[in-house]
Amino acid sequence: MADPVRPVHYAGFRINASSNKAIRFRRNQMNEYKHLLLPTDLTEASEPAAERARMLVGHTGAQLTILHIVDYVPPQWVANELPEEFATESALIDRARTHLSGWVGKIDLDISAQLVSAGSPKRIIVDTANEIGADLIIMGTHGDRGIARIVGSTARGVLHDAPCDVLIVHLAHS
Repeated sequence: MADPVRPVHYAGFRINASSNKAIRFRRNQMNEYKHLLLPTDLTEASEPAAERARMLVGHTGAQLTILHIVDYVPPQWVANELPEEFATESALIDRARTHLSGWVGKIDLDISAQLVSAGSPKRIIVDTANEIGADLIIMGTHGDRGIARIVGSTARGVLHDAPCDVLIVHLAHS
């Protein structure tokens, strides 16, 4: 039986032993990745995407930038009623930086940079990929159903607007 951390390569396919899914790739194309971007929501459900990033960094030697986005900043009339650490964008970003550092330490990723921004996740991911010169975005999707599928997801939006390749990793439901 194959080690679930190390994929098995067979005839141009990579087979993930833990899920029995095969993904076709060309080895020479994989080695062309030099800078990977891993957006995360810092939950356990996003760890499969982080594991995939770890595997790709091991295969390619690429730099890895991890990105967390604060996508909700309360309006002033709500912020006035909140504790100071939740009331302003800068306070939320500082708090997110602390959580991001803890998450990176927990999953033990070797990263080049940790970034935190506030705003629309889709737009920030695409803009960050442009700014850092990422050639691969690795992100997860929960496989939304119903109204969430009709409205769209962050992963779908990034996939359509990204300036580079995008690897979508199916995440466990939390």
